[in-house]
Amino acid sequence: MKLHDFFFWSAVFFLIGIFFASLTTPTGAIIAAALLAAIFLYFDRRQLALLALLAILGSGYYFTFDYLEKRQPLEATGIAVNVKQHLNYQELILDNKLKVITGRHPQYYYGDEIIARGEIKKSRSPLLRGVMSYPEIEIIDTDAGHPLKAALVKLRLAFENNLKNILPQEKSALLSGLTVGTTGEISKNFNEEMKASGTTHITALSGQNLAIITGALGAVFNFWLILLLIIAFVIMTGAEASLVRAAIMGTAGLLANRMERPHSFRSIITLAALVMVIFDPKILTFDLGFQLSFLAALGLTYIQSPTKNKLVNKYIWPTVAAQAAVLPLLLIKFSRFNPLSIIANVLIAPVIPLTMGLGLAAGAAGFIFQPLALFLAWFANIFLSYEMAIIRIFAGG
Repeated sequence: MKLHDFFFWSAVFFLIGIFFASLTTPTGAIIAAALLAAIFLYFDRRQLALLALLAILGSGYYFTFDYLEKRQPLEATGIAVNVKQHLNYQELILDNKLKVITGRHPQYYYGDEIIARGEIKKSRSPLLRGVMSYPEIEIIDTDAGHPLKAALVKLRLAFENNLKNILPQEKSALLSGLTVGTTGEISKNFNEEMKASGTTHITALSGQNLAIITGALGAVFNFWLILLLIIAFVIMTGAEASLVRAAIMGTAGLLANRMERPHSFRSIITLAALVMVIFDPKILTFDLGFQLSFLAALGLTYIQSPTKNKLVNKYIWPTVAAQAAVLPLLLIKFSRFNPLSIIANVLIAPVIPLTMGLGLAAGAAGFIFQPLALFLAWFANIFLSYEMAIIRIFAGG
């Protein structure tokens, strides 16, 4: 083969290798190059078959370039719209849907506008644009968020600090999860025990939280103020899918009752889903919290209790109905299910509302009169100890 032919075919196959790499994985590119070489070998074009293996080199070059390009220092600017404090790190979600993981200190807050410099990696979740782990961070503004939400977030942080001041760390972390949905400071071991016992849902804010709040406020405030307080609570706690769903459904139901208009569960739950999906279409397919929340609500409504027993209908059957509704999705997502989790949830369910009520009262009392907060925390501590013991027993620990 002449030199210019050698150069031509070498360059062609190298480019073909880059083309293969742009369409498939490294393994797929190697297989495609090998098949190309085999085709030339079959037609007794041994020189071309040998040169065809240069496609592998082209593929390798593409993937190396892609890897190095992604590792180049990048810069992203955004406003922190959700900040989660964990025991050893912080997790910031920026308004551009970029997740930033950084150290526990310095502490960042809602509304901080930052410049993050580092490697942006692809996120496992399609809901996020990417992830930056421990980048170099520069704060360029501290009040870039909405002032109302900033005030509500500060109120939530102060409430959580009140709980930290009156309870041991693990119990205050669990109570923060039960009352305002903050789970970042729950230890890794206890979080795994909650997963194993099938009780992680107790820290997902839902209609039960809103029922406790509206029940407590109903005797003091008028209808419209209660609705505003519900909206404020949703914003303050980060607008989790389960709570947003409950708030939309609850508000729609309350408004229909107030206007004496007929309504059905089917229409209200469809309205809630429609509103949420309009704001973010991806949550329908990719947000597990959204899916579990709606399945649980459907289970509670359409899986009817076969008994007349009040205790069964109030505590046991709703737990069984909700678990049955979400079970298929949990099996698809995690491929595991602890059948004893139903018993664990039945044992915990009756005391969760009381624990939430005491927790909300104790946290609120911390703003006014510390001795009262300690008194309420003493009772909350009893129920928290019971719940944690049940979780650990049914987790196998």
